[in-house]
Amino acid sequence: MHYATPTLKINYLITEFNNFHNSKGSQSFFRNSPESYYLYLLIMDSHYNKNPICVESLINVVCPKYCSRQTVKNIIASALDRLYITKSIDGKDHRRKLFTPTLETIEEFESWINQSFNNL
Repeated sequence: MHYATPTLKINYLITEFNNFHNSKGSQSFFRNSPESYYLYLLIMDSHYNKNPICVESLINVVCPKYCSRQTVKNIIASALDRLYITKSIDGKDHRRKLFTPTLETIEEFESWINQSFNNL
């Protein structure tokens, strides 16, 4: 089995950071700040667990340690505007708005994860 040295891993991570920081799409958007990156991972986790997440759940996990309620809402609104996530109404509780990643976001995420783990 091939094991990369720590230097090779670090160089890969630096290259990956530069590539995504200079790119477009959901990866660039969500990895723009620690707060949006954390929200991104929570949304993707909820997707793969087949349990769409609502804004209040996101706020409860992220706030106040990482950012304010309004920052979470702003990130969500921007992601919705850019069509990186979708909003739906919970069938059981019509007051709850659920967020799921779009197909484009899922494909970008899976490509990134597969490439990252194959290269580390």
